[in-house]
Amino acid sequence: MENEEPIVEVVSDANGFTGAGFAGATLGNRGTEVTVTTQTDHEHLRTLAIFHYIFAGMNGIGAMLGAAYVCFGSFVTAGALNGLSRGGGGAPPAPVGWFIILTGATIMLFALATVVMEISTAISLQRGKRKLLCTICSVLHCLNIPLGTALGVFTLIALNKPGIKLFFENQKAVSKQPSV
Repeated sequence: MENEEPIVEVVSDANGFTGAGFAGATLGNRGTEVTVTTQTDHEHLRTLAIFHYIFAGMNGIGAMLGAAYVCFGSFVTAGALNGLSRGGGGAPPAPVGWFIILTGATIMLFALATVVMEISTAISLQRGKRKLLCTICSVLHCLNIPLGTALGVFTLIALNKPGIKLFFENQKAVSKQPSV
């Protein structure tokens, strides 16, 4: 993997020079290293996008758990569990059911919002767009110990690689060009 060929020919250095080159090449006698996006960088982004899709699926399961709470709270509120109570105490009061419904709805909405953010991040990683969204999502992942932390840290490391930074910048420049 030491002699990787670049995917893109557009490269830039710290002085704003733009040209073509290979990873680690120097620009004439200026001695400035050039940054290029390699096949490995794209593979890393693709792998991270897959893991973001998997994490979105796991959050989707969390949304189903919230839906189960809403159903259970509805049964409690409707008094459907009256026959299951022992000791003749009857069903719990309706406010308990409403509290369970509210808790389940909150879990469900939060999980669905996370799923949407995850899928958006995965798509953005694949296309090289919305780097800020990818960064924010990765930082938020660090709060989900242990899987989210690993995914968040690896995504942040990948987003700070010079080749991947260049890929995001090039995609941003391409999208700003007027269409003919």
